[in-house]
Amino acid sequence: MTTSSITSSLESLLSPTAIFSTIPPAWPNSSSISAATNPGLVPGTTLIASPSPFPSSPSYTFFIEISNQRQHIGRWYGRYISSDINKLLKNRCDDDKIGANTCKTSKEKFDNIEYSNQAGIVEKGIQFVEVSVESDYIPGKHEGGVGYNGKSLQNAFISQIAYTFQLSGEDEKNCYRFDRRSTMCTFCKICIPDGRDRVIRWCNAPEYVRVSVKNGEGKEVAHMKVVLKFTGTTDKGKFDCMAMKESVERSARDDRMKEVKEAVGGKEVKARATCSGDEVTGNCPNECLYKLGPCFK
Repeated sequence: MTTSSITSSLESLLSPTAIFSTIPPAWPNSSSISAATNPGLVPGTTLIASPSPFPSSPSYTFFIEISNQRQHIGRWYGRYISSDINKLLKNRCDDDKIGANTCKTSKEKFDNIEYSNQAGIVEKGIQFVEVSVESDYIPGKHEGGVGYNGKSLQNAFISQIAYTFQLSGEDEKNCYRFDRRSTMCTFCKICIPDGRDRVIRWCNAPEYVRVSVKNGEGKEVAHMKVVLKFTGTTDKGKFDCMAMKESVERSARDDRMKEVKEAVGGKEVKARATCSGDEVTGNCPNECLYKLGPCFK
């Protein structure tokens, strides 16, 4: 073989045309390529959508409903009312029971409430505040196939109710300064000289707080409603439920979500606070301080 024929043979073997002509086509035609990239084009093939490996379950909602009707509580506000109501509900509610009426519904009397009588004199002991559980329902562990923890749910309800009553007295819109001399007869005023005890900070609280849990379908699965009533007349100051709604919702979200989530089998939970009405109740301006006694009449 001559040198020129060897060179010619090597060039033909190394050419792109020669190389690719020796490799059999992976796809015989364009329809095969389309069928491979799109199985739906293959005759007799049915596409089935594969389910998500982590299906998202609808979230639960932790509701707090606050009455916009006011009840006089005098100086029984802040941590005092929260501690007393929390202790009361712990004693009245059986955390081993499930279903309806896990709490006793009898009324508890708190007689340490200051108020003004018809003569304008501050007294306490005759009129008082009554607190009771109007209704409740705690689901069983396997109710609805969820895996509820009734004890945790009840504890979360009690804590949220007690703290909601506490927040009502921490908002100045629900409190006022009562001038003890403002409603007294002229002769009686001699008994109340100017001094630190002349003007008293009193507050109003909501008539009830109701907490509940609804599942992803909007069905209520648990609740507890606590009612507070002053046996005397509530005719001073205002109560603004809408003003405290955001604080209540924040407290539920920050302080109760972990416990509620565990109580509903680990489902996602969101918090929502509502008021029974949007209007501010009461006709005595809270701005009536100290010397503006006539507004309390």
